[in-house]
Amino acid sequence: MILSIVIDYPVWFILLCLAAGGIMAVILYLRNRKEELPLWLHRSLAVIRFVTVSVIAFLLLSPLLKSVTRTYEKPVIIIAQDNSQSMVSGKDSSYYRKDYPVRFDRMVKDLKKDYQVNVFTFGDEWTAADDGLEALPGLYGDKQTDISDVFDQVQTRYANRNVGAVVMATDGIYNNGLNPLYGSRKIGFPVFTIALGDTSVQKDLILSKVNYNRIAYRGDKFPVEAVIRAMKCSGGTSRLNVVKEGKVVVSQPVDIKNDNFTGTVALQLEAAGTGLQHYRFTLAPLSGEMTTANNSYDIFVDVIDNREKILLLSAAPHPDIAAIKDAIESNYNYEIKDFLLDDFSEPVNKYNMVILHQIPSGQGSASRVLTEARTAKLPVLFILGTQSNIPAFDQLREGLTIEGANGNYNEALPALNPGFVLFEISEATRRALADFPPLITPFGQYKVTPSANVILFQQIGRVTTQMPLVLLNEGQDAKTGVIAGEGLWRWRMMDYAHNDNHKAFDEIILKIIQYLSLKEDRGFFRVTGKNRYMENEMIEFNAEVYTKNYELINTPEVNMVITNDRDETFPFVFGRTSEAYYLNAGNLPVGNYTYHAQVKVGNDVYEKTGQFPVEALNVEKINTVANHNLLYNLAIDHSGVMFFPEEMERIRQTLGERHDIHTIIYSRKRYNELNNLLWILFLLIGLLSVEWFLRKFKGSY
Repeated sequence: MILSIVIDYPVWFILLCLAAGGIMAVILYLRNRKEELPLWLHRSLAVIRFVTVSVIAFLLLSPLLKSVTRTYEKPVIIIAQDNSQSMVSGKDSSYYRKDYPVRFDRMVKDLKKDYQVNVFTFGDEWTAADDGLEALPGLYGDKQTDISDVFDQVQTRYANRNVGAVVMATDGIYNNGLNPLYGSRKIGFPVFTIALGDTSVQKDLILSKVNYNRIAYRGDKFPVEAVIRAMKCSGGTSRLNVVKEGKVVVSQPVDIKNDNFTGTVALQLEAAGTGLQHYRFTLAPLSGEMTTANNSYDIFVDVIDNREKILLLSAAPHPDIAAIKDAIESNYNYEIKDFLLDDFSEPVNKYNMVILHQIPSGQGSASRVLTEARTAKLPVLFILGTQSNIPAFDQLREGLTIEGANGNYNEALPALNPGFVLFEISEATRRALADFPPLITPFGQYKVTPSANVILFQQIGRVTTQMPLVLLNEGQDAKTGVIAGEGLWRWRMMDYAHNDNHKAFDEIILKIIQYLSLKEDRGFFRVTGKNRYMENEMIEFNAEVYTKNYELINTPEVNMVITNDRDETFPFVFGRTSEAYYLNAGNLPVGNYTYHAQVKVGNDVYEKTGQFPVEALNVEKINTVANHNLLYNLAIDHSGVMFFPEEMERIRQTLGERHDIHTIIYSRKRYNELNNLLWILFLLIGLLSVEWFLRKFKGSY
């Protein structure tokens, strides 16, 4: 620390302060010889008075005490080590498990002599490893590699720090996140790479992916497509087997035609049973394969009993009917049947949802259909048009009434309600809506109930009104929706004309159908979690408990038992949050699981059951050829150097030769008023007290 005194007056003012002290000393002691004091005391008192007065005069100049503190920050060297499974997938796995961690830790220890070194591992997540690789549990256990995340983490954690360089030790294989060459553009310091792994292509047969639908219906055949890769296996023949419950259900030979082979095998599997069905795809290994760990792939298909059945009734034939049917049938989860009202005689409760096109109409009220739908608490979507009986529709009180409708109609364009939050509408669909033609809507005074949510408003000409074009309403017993206009077929045609597909129109119709047909849990005990988890994900659940007045409570204990497909059980107790419950069951092995949750509220016991799969994450085993070209380009793009493992000892020397990696000195200046320092006050009081005491002690005035 460096100290100095600063004043706002010229320096010669200090001489005036000294002069004032000298004058006072001369007047009181040197010119006054009447007092009989020893010479040494006489002169000492003069010096004390001189110092005291001079200091007081100097303090009147309001001097400042300036302190300068200097802090030295060494360059921070960030070392990121790849911790993914691909590191030990090759023939040199023994080296990376035993010898490499020792050399790596020796390099880190050497660098710490000159730099501040922080060591991390990356893969599934970014983890501190300052104790070294040898002490790291689960080395090379991560299931994914996201190299671009390294630069995101460095940018976030080390902003405004003296980062000298990033040293990245990896095989260059990434299977998550951005291309590292793009992800690293945001950083402005050198990047050095240590090229690990083996770049030579080994003989290997890989089942890289299986494409399939996650939902199938019992009794149906559903398609699957296995993607197979093979390297240096030309002329070999393998066999693809599909195993379910220990039995081979499909087997097909696979002929490898060249050394860099990629092919697909299309199969049809039968959806037998219900619930989650586990299928394991395996490739028979070839002689001399580098590894067989990537010869298998597990999938889980949710087989359900039947599709959601939708009834579409219309007052008369209309092109809207075909447009709506095509949109709904694009989703395999729905089965739709359409009838003219006069031709329909089936029970309404056979269906899960009803769509009424221009019903009630001027030709009939459809009272039977509406009564049965209400009795069965089915969701209903009303589509109004020129044939609708608006007064009869108003009497239904379905979230919208149109008063004063007397047979006149408007052409209304769709305008998205910015406050709609019941579900998300994609940006592409939002843009497509701006090009959709108008619907023919009833003219009148629109009134919306507070329980309704408007999706689209009516735009008349260039004016966006508050009159709804499409809305959703949630009643006490069932949900309803209203599309207050006909001409939906024009939307579908315009969508295809502009985008060569019907995705925007289909999204609007399907999301309305999905919202209306969704059966909400109105029970007193609710458990929610994901439908499926990957093997590197935490198994998490949330739970809510309600009183019979639907008041949220979290006083009773909630228990859950998770059972795997080998009938092994894992008991858990939910933790309490502010109002509900949360459970983190940790990681579970690949397999099919069921759960049984239970809570006791008073004398009532509520239970919930469900199932979920934990799926294998095999991406680290699919590509085992190191990408040193990527690492070289990363280093060159950021003024760095690529090293091989046997060259790690050169990194310290290379860093030391760079002029842009150096210690930064931070200076901090601080100003304090001398008048505010207590020790100066005590000094002055002490000097005056000593002078007074000596004078009195010797009998002077």
